[in-house]
Amino acid sequence: MGSGRNSLFLASRGWDVTGFDIAYVAVAQARNRAKKLGVKLNAIVKRDADFDFGTEQWDLIVLTYQPFRDLLPKLKPSLKAGGVVVIENFHRDTMRERLLDEDATYRNNELLGLFSDFRILRYEDTAAKPDWGIEFPKNRLVRLEAQKGDIQHPGCDWKGVAKPTTANVHWGVMTLL
Repeated sequence: MGSGRNSLFLASRGWDVTGFDIAYVAVAQARNRAKKLGVKLNAIVKRDADFDFGTEQWDLIVLTYQPFRDLLPKLKPSLKAGGVVVIENFHRDTMRERLLDEDATYRNNELLGLFSDFRILRYEDTAAKPDWGIEFPKNRLVRLEAQKGDIQHPGCDWKGVAKPTTANVHWGVMTLL
């Protein structure tokens, strides 16, 4: 979570946010900022290996510049059905320009493979300004938004009114059955 910039943003938009970090100072900064902003933030000092992700607990998990391959067996079950994971991180090519741990970067389409059992809502591999690390104005980044499961609802919503799949719908001169 670091000092809570993304967590505080989500909390200010009405999300019930839990964030964690190993750095007590960063967590204290996030808590103080939340108090000043008047938002609720559950900020915990904990290592990712020790954090209890739970089962079907979260609607959203945000991973920004966080190595998480080893956490996948905990992360995926912790999302509720229909829950979304959002990721922004460095592409492996970024290691040519800055010192990064190989585990903190991702290869071509690697995120797509790691979340192949999810519904991919958005994937991007681009040169852009990173969310973190301002000393490099552009980096090759990978971004993913993926949903657990493929939540399908039967029927359709015709002009704001739910219709079951067996309903007759009249549309202009056509009748759809």
